[in-house]
Amino acid sequence: MLNKSLIVLPLSLLLAYPALAGVSKSVSIEDALDGRVPIVVAVEGGGVNIDFSETGETVQKVTLDDTSKVLVDFDKSLPIVRLFCGNVGSKDVPSARTTQLSVTTKGTDGDFHLYIFPVTTSSKPATFTKFLIGGASRKRGANNIATAATGAKVAEQNKTLVDPKLKARVAHYVQLRSSGMSDRKAAKRAKISMALAKRLDDLGQSAPTLQTAQQPIEVIRVPSAPVIKTQNTVLAPPPQTYLEPTPKPVEAKVPKVKPIEIKAVEAKPVEDKSVAEPKAIAKVVPVKFDGQQYASALLIGLNKDRLSGHIPYRSVSWYRINGSIRALKRGQSLKRAIRISGMKEARFNELLRSGGIEP
Repeated sequence: MLNKSLIVLPLSLLLAYPALAGVSKSVSIEDALDGRVPIVVAVEGGGVNIDFSETGETVQKVTLDDTSKVLVDFDKSLPIVRLFCGNVGSKDVPSARTTQLSVTTKGTDGDFHLYIFPVTTSSKPATFTKFLIGGASRKRGANNIATAATGAKVAEQNKTLVDPKLKARVAHYVQLRSSGMSDRKAAKRAKISMALAKRLDDLGQSAPTLQTAQQPIEVIRVPSAPVIKTQNTVLAPPPQTYLEPTPKPVEAKVPKVKPIEIKAVEAKPVEDKSVAEPKAIAKVVPVKFDGQQYASALLIGLNKDRLSGHIPYRSVSWYRINGSIRALKRGQSLKRAIRISGMKEARFNELLRSGGIEP
């Protein structure tokens, strides 16, 4: 009698709580990162397991906002996080209570990722007892890689991807996706936005439609000449010939030329103009320059000597010549400027000639 009751009791438990059998659900990494994976933990059941093994990441930290109803268990050596309810009676638990679970993971490349899950407790059996993070991404990974590569080619053909730097980033993104990296991680590594990554996928998916629309249309040319059909052959009409009238020869009219009478003309003696009386030679009047012109020429000559190394920059001679330039700008005489410079007049005149003025 005792053995019979032991057999019936487990069967009744399985019938009463079908959630213990366990139903798994594959979700994408993007949905888990954005907090679009709600988790329901049954009050009376085996809890819920969150599996990160498909991502290749290790769990670093787990935080649960409200631990009064739901408990969390994890081990850093395992990529599994388990949620379960404590010893709380179902009468004391409301039909639904929401809290938030935060899971921090670390990838093989050293990057950290934060997953957010809204957690709800319920007295009813949970629909899913296992969530496989990255399972949905792995299933459609190969298709996304192909569409991303095709989308990049379509963007280049449409001349919407012309920037060399952006083109190199997109090529790096496609290469990372081909190596098995998720689209979000590849976009972050290649330094492109997720909007651009999704746009490449959309272009890749619509590539067959674009290729069909761009197929050339055959143009059938209709012959202009009518076709004459016979019993055995099809002959085109013979070409028609047209004879142009031969133009009449035109007689050239030669004008009559009158003879020209040539009269002898007596030669007149030519006066030799080379031997003439000497003219008065014009006097050369020296050009006078004002103080501003002398100052400009002196400044040019000073700069040339400074560049050649004859007058060092900010030397005593350099300061004195600058004083001469200021004096000329104020309207003082050239002799006064020569005295201020402390130079000989010949040396001072060399600076003026170097500046383009003959003193």
